[in-house]
Amino acid sequence: MDRVVFPQPADATTTTSGVPSPSASVSRRRDTVPARRGGTLTLPTTSGTPDGSASLLTTGRFCHRTDQRLHCTYWYVQNGAMDSRQLLVETMSELMWERGYADTSPRDVRERSGVGQGSMYHHFPTKRDLAVAALERNVADLLPAASELDGPGDPMARIEAYLMRPRDALKGCKVGRMTQDPQVREDPVLLAPVARAFTQVHVSWVKVLREAVAAGELRDDLDPERLAHTLMAVLQGGYVLAIAQQDPGLFDDARAGALDLLRAAAPSAPNNENKKRKRTS
Repeated sequence: MDRVVFPQPADATTTTSGVPSPSASVSRRRDTVPARRGGTLTLPTTSGTPDGSASLLTTGRFCHRTDQRLHCTYWYVQNGAMDSRQLLVETMSELMWERGYADTSPRDVRERSGVGQGSMYHHFPTKRDLAVAALERNVADLLPAASELDGPGDPMARIEAYLMRPRDALKGCKVGRMTQDPQVREDPVLLAPVARAFTQVHVSWVKVLREAVAAGELRDDLDPERLAHTLMAVLQGGYVLAIAQQDPGLFDDARAGALDLLRAAAPSAPNNENKKRKRTS
């Protein structure tokens, strides 16, 4: 999803909601995106967008106008690789992250994605069906990041890299935020992907913490199972603090503090020094 800004087309229209839409040739989903009828949109060379002139297939858009310019967020792919079902799932995923399940309506999904009502209900008869697919997508986004804990190399280095990796603290965790939505909490089907994700992340944490203990980087009297839950709670709680105060620095403080505690939990002396002391006593 990339933000594309281009001049208001001469034949642009305004929707009943007051949000301007480009001409029909632009607004139709999966159409070639033209800057004008018969032309091809030339995108600026920016991060995340194609370089120069490209014939793109629109898979969704969200537009608003400021200062006589039309600002559009486009979902696009080349060669039509994204179908309407995938677009609906990705759009629902983003909206649930922004607003939660209860505050996201099927109409919101259709308006942002550009997918028609018939196509939407063909793929997902109910909002709940779409939400389950979106939650599975959110879990799929979370787990690859957590798999960094399972990689090669020094265990403590992996722990530090995972704790301090860049995150959008003010948006919160894509998966964790769902536990704050009452309709998700009260529905076992919606809650199941969330619970499964945290279980899998906990397994990764326990594994790397055990490796750190075995490598002599953490004391052997620590319980990796409990410590894994503690570190997961620090990250999720850090999101809550940051969002409540609208200050991402609180999230950074929470995870830096967790790292300080882990460093303080390192053995006070190498094992061989302990053995030497026992022999001389």
